[in-house]
Amino acid sequence: MIGNKIENIEIVTFFMAACAIFFALSFSYYSQPTHDYIFYMQQWDAIIHGKNAWADKTNAYGPIHNVLALLYSININIPRLLFVSLWLISCIGIMAIIKQNKYLPEEYKYALYFTLLLNPLFWIFIVKFGTNDILMAFFVLVSIFFYKKQKDVVSGSLMAVAIAVKFIPLVMIPFLVFSKVRVRWNFAISLLLVLAAIFSISYMLWGGDLLHPFHMAGERSSKMLSIFRFLRGSVSPLRLFVAQPNLDWMSIYLCIGIILSFLYIHIKYNFKTYYLLLPH
Repeated sequence: MIGNKIENIEIVTFFMAACAIFFALSFSYYSQPTHDYIFYMQQWDAIIHGKNAWADKTNAYGPIHNVLALLYSININIPRLLFVSLWLISCIGIMAIIKQNKYLPEEYKYALYFTLLLNPLFWIFIVKFGTNDILMAFFVLVSIFFYKKQKDVVSGSLMAVAIAVKFIPLVMIPFLVFSKVRVRWNFAISLLLVLAAIFSISYMLWGGDLLHPFHMAGERSSKMLSIFRFLRGSVSPLRLFVAQPNLDWMSIYLCIGIILSFLYIHIKYNFKTYYLLLPH
């Protein structure tokens, strides 16, 4: 009885997965671009026509994002198709890991499968909007996979590619270099070498403007779900004291302070070797 129930759930899961893959790929390829993808198209058009990759000041991404202009030149929706495919590959990998878990009941595993397939963030931001965050996230995910397997050279190289898409993974690097038992020198060296190669080629192609994303990240105002956006909004509690509150300028310093604080804790409680270097 239980075996038949599990078998039926497997059939339903397989059918839903097939439908989700077909619909996601079809929609991403045949639908009209929207949201940030329109800005990507402007950036890739500039690159195809030999202009500076960061001449369009909306480009807050690294050199790997610019390479997608090659795919875009074939068909405007192929990069979107790539983003959706990478998410689906990630899902399959995560499902394989879940399936190997011996402690989760089968019903819970299938609930997690459905959660992955029906995740609204995937359908809205990747399938509908075509945002490129999955490209960075995919390389981070695969990098961590190899990191756990002690394949530090491969892991560092893939993390470098992720950073060259968007610079967000930089905050992870100190915690990965200083692992719980040792300094992962191979990870750090491969990361630096691949980053140096990518940015050297980028500099030869586009000059010093490759630093524009760093400037843009530091100067852009908070938006959407940012706490700093709330604090300068119409219902901000700070308006009881200031007519036009704006703490955006603090965000960079606050992030750096938080990262350093957590790194301090990470080293202090995981590194006996470095413990003597820290005040206690």
